[in-house]
Amino acid sequence: MDYATIVFDTAPTGHTLRLLQFPATLEKGLSKLKSRFGGLMNQMSRLFGMEDELGEDALLGRLEGLKDVIQHVNRQFKDPDLTTFVCVCIPEFLSLYETERLISSGTRKV
Repeated sequence: MDYATIVFDTAPTGHTLRLLQFPATLEKGLSKLKSRFGGLMNQMSRLFGMEDELGEDALLGRLEGLKDVIQHVNRQFKDPDLTTFVCVCIPEFLSLYETERLISSGTRKV
């Protein structure tokens, strides 16, 4: 499906920061999973006679496909021509403070 605009209405600061960092975190996690457990999964699939469904090549192929999608989303999040981040808050001290923290954190990390 193609959409002209996608809106993420997120919870306050902490959840939003995690959402923005999620693609990069998941990409790193998939790489670690592949390097640490690839051989083990291959041995287990042979043991149970399920190399076609659970073999290293099948699993790594699925992980690589997922990793490609995640990398694409990550590039889109970081592309200022494609992504605009708009903070909205209520006019109360704590809300303004959290929004300021979110903006300063986002400009440093994202």
